[in-house]
Amino acid sequence: MELPKGAHNVRATESELLAVQRGGEWRAQWMTAFEADDKSVILEPVYVDANSGKVDPRASRKQKIDPPDSEEDGGVETTVN
Repeated sequence: MELPKGAHNVRATESELLAVQRGGEWRAQWMTAFEADDKSVILEPVYVDANSGKVDPRASRKQKIDPPDSEEDGGVETTVN
């Protein structure tokens, strides 16, 4: 993965365990944010399914993918504990 220009000394912040509901089923998901020394560099958080270990592409704001609005569209409800 190539980092954005100016993204030197990148650090992960503390991960948060989220509860995510999709299609009436609750799943655990880790969210890890990143920061760089250069504050003008914006690094998006990564969301990883706690069961499968796969990155959730639907949660990527960098790709400008908004979560669906309804369960019929695969709606997502997220709570932070």
